[in-house]
Amino acid sequence: ELRPVRSEKLDPVFVARYLDGRQVFVKYAGDTAEAGTMGDPRSLKPRKRLFVERRALVTLQRIETGSILVPDVLFFDKRTWTLELSEVCPGGRTLAEACAHGVFDVEVAKRLGQWLARCHGLGDAVPPLWGDDAADRRQWARMLALRTVEAASALSDSAIHQRLHELSRDSVEVRGLLHLDLSPKNIVIAQEAVGVIDWESASSIGDPACDLGWLLGSYVIGGRMTSAARPCRAALAALIRAYRDGTPLLWPHIADRVPGFAGAAIVAAVQQRLLPIDPCLETELLGTARWLLTDARTTKATLEMIMDHVTGAS
Repeated sequence: ELRPVRSEKLDPVFVARYLDGRQVFVKYAGDTAEAGTMGDPRSLKPRKRLFVERRALVTLQRIETGSILVPDVLFFDKRTWTLELSEVCPGGRTLAEACAHGVFDVEVAKRLGQWLARCHGLGDAVPPLWGDDAADRRQWARMLALRTVEAASALSDSAIHQRLHELSRDSVEVRGLLHLDLSPKNIVIAQEAVGVIDWESASSIGDPACDLGWLLGSYVIGGRMTSAARPCRAALAALIRAYRDGTPLLWPHIADRVPGFAGAAIVAAVQQRLLPIDPCLETELLGTARWLLTDARTTKATLEMIMDHVTGAS
């Protein structure tokens, strides 16, 4: 059985189910224009993204990065630009679905923090994913622009607009393995297993604060949507501690930008209508994003305390 999972124009993803119950995912980019734009929902993705995902996954399989699962590359045909991947966490659900039901597992968050710290600390062990260092820098610059200055262009809030531009200006480039689309929809959980999928945006160069902040911001949204402040707070604290403990040398250089990227993630979710948010909650979330982007950078509080504040924890 072959059926589409996602079937945007010229950007299809299929799931193939075998008679024994196994599932594999097939991504196809053979008809995609070479000049696609990565990360822009209004544009076709570049064909090379499948080569990038394959290289990122092969790197992850070669290097021990902890207990998080990623898909196995089963088949790749450059002639037709077809990538076949194993299923991760069969029978599971995405972290987005769990958060939408107010489920914030502390152990899952801790493992994600440990794993992300390991990925960001790989340094030169990660080869250029887009062909060479210059191409990886362009990919990071493109994703950074989408997260900051291009998002700001659609905003009427001058404070958020200014801080998104400053966040772009102040970002740094670190070598490692950066996912650059690390949101709960790309994290799968099933019983004791946790997996991360969709590595098409990855790069060997970028600001680790973006990955971490994007994930934290997504957790905050889930906590605010479900009024599950206490379990969300516990998960956030576990994630932050695990990441910080795993990056003692890197942490001082990225910590002050993490709240800003968390705010940027909230702005993106509201702008792109990624979640069923009512108008009142939308206003509250934009206020939270504004605080993370502006006031949070001047506070003396730890990142855990900042996250406590924005989840509404008492």
